[in-house]
Formats: sequence, C-alpha cells, structure tokens
Amino acid sequence: MSVEYHLYRIKFIKPAQIPLFLSEITPAEIFMKALNEKPSYEVNEGLIWHIGNLQFSSENFGKFAIGRTTKTTVEKYDDHLKNFKEVDDDRSPYTYVLFDISLGLIGIATKNTLASTSKAISNKIKDTLSKSNIVSDYEVDVRVDHVPNPVNFIERLKKAFVVKKFKATFTGPNPVDADELFQKPLSVYCNEMKAENGSIEVSGESLDSNVVQLVAKATAATGNSASARIKESEFGDVITIRLKAEPVRLFIDDNTEIEEAVKLLRSHYAEVRT
Repeated sequence: MSVEYHLYRIKFIKPAQIPLFLSEITPAEIFMKALNEKPSYEVNEGLIWHIGNLQFSSENFGKFAIGRTTKTTVEKYDDHLKNFKEVDDDRSPYTYVLFDISLGLIGIATKNTLASTSKAISNKIKDTLSKSNIVSDYEVDVRVDHVPNPVNFIERLKKAFVVKKFKATFTGPNPVDADELFQKPLSVYCNEMKAENGSIEVSGESLDSNVVQLVAKATAATGNSASARIKESEFGDVITIRLKAEPVRLFIDDNTEIEEAVKLLRSHYAEVRT
C-alpha cells in the first residue's frame, strides 16, 4: 500500500546571542536532541500531542510518530452483567514522519483521522518540539514550513515576455543548503535584527529571468514563499503569479525501508532545489 507524504523543512532558528553558560550548538544537533527527548504538548485537559516511536536507520535518517491522546467516554454493553454502561477510554491516532537531520527535511504522512491537512500536523510537530528542554534552554524558534511545488511558477517565469517585479520571503539562518546569492545573507540579516521573518522585493522594466528563476527555486527549497509581476505577452496586462501553496507530494510504499524512503524525499527535494 502506498502512503502519501508531503514535503516540509523544519528550522531551528537560534537567537543572535545564545543564553549565557550554554555552549554553541548547531540546528542539526538541536533537532537530534529534541527528537530524543520525545516531548509532549498539552493543548488542554484531556488532549495531549506526543512524539514517539523514534527510529534511526543511519546517523541522519529516520522516522518518528506524531499523534494525540484524547480522553473520551465510550458507551459499551457488558455481556456478563447484561447492562449498558459508560467507560473512560483513550483514543490515540498517529502518523509517521520521515526525517533527514542534515538538511532539516521531513516528510509527513497524511492521515485524515489525525488531522484534515498535513499543515495542521506540521503545526503540532512545531508545538510539540517547542516543548523540548533543548529548544527551551537555547530559546530557539521552531518553524515547520512546507516546500511548495515550484514547477508551474518556474514555467510561467520562463515563458513570460517580461518580469517586472519579484518578491520573496526569508527567515533566520537554518537551512544548510541556503543559496549564497539570496537566502543565506538575508537570513543572517534577519537574525541580527532579531526578526522572525522578512521579505525583499525588487522591480524594474525587465528583470533577469534566469536569476529570478534561481532565486525562486532556492526560496521554494527553503520553505519560503515568492510572487512575481509579469507580462505574458508584449501587449498583455501585468499580472501577479505566486508559488503554489500546496506542498510537494510523493507516494512511498508502506514496506519501504526507512533509509530508502528518506532518499526518495531527498530526490524530490533535489528536483525543487536544482
């Protein structure tokens, strides 16, 4: 049976200055330590989200489960007493998340009985990992952003008669493969300003389409968003196009070994990146 996975980037954004008496630590190390804590997050009384079932197939590859326990009252029939009764019961739906610590790359297996969208699950991953001691001690901001499918966006940029404006977002430092041209320097700037995120917009009579495409790919790969104002023909109107809001999707056979499954995630990610 094939399972549908959605591609996300998980980011552990450290403050410009780490708290006193704590040693320097990388985002990958924070990710590793937070997972190993298997934290829980209590939304309210009777509803708790948990991380568990942690498995490593190599130093950087693995999977974990994210799920919730909900206390409910269930009506049952007692065959021995011949009576109906109400009993307390725990419901614990969960799903699996593949991960590559070295890239901060995760794939969330969709599951309607847990949440209607992978975005809702990603928010709970963020909230739950934020409860770990390592994240709290280092005052880290955890972000889990979907990797948007850039194919249609890039194709429209390629075919455009002219690109007149381009806008992209960025966050503080995290992705180890952020491009040198755009995401990396701006993310450092964002961090120094103690900002959570930012955006940059450039405009002109005719922007360099090739450079715009490169920056758009890097923006998508780092889980950020972009838009452009283009003319599709010489005498056409100027219109706005945006990176698709839906994350990159892939299907993986349920029996696939963890390391092979993560390699499939990396392959789909590489298509976005390059």
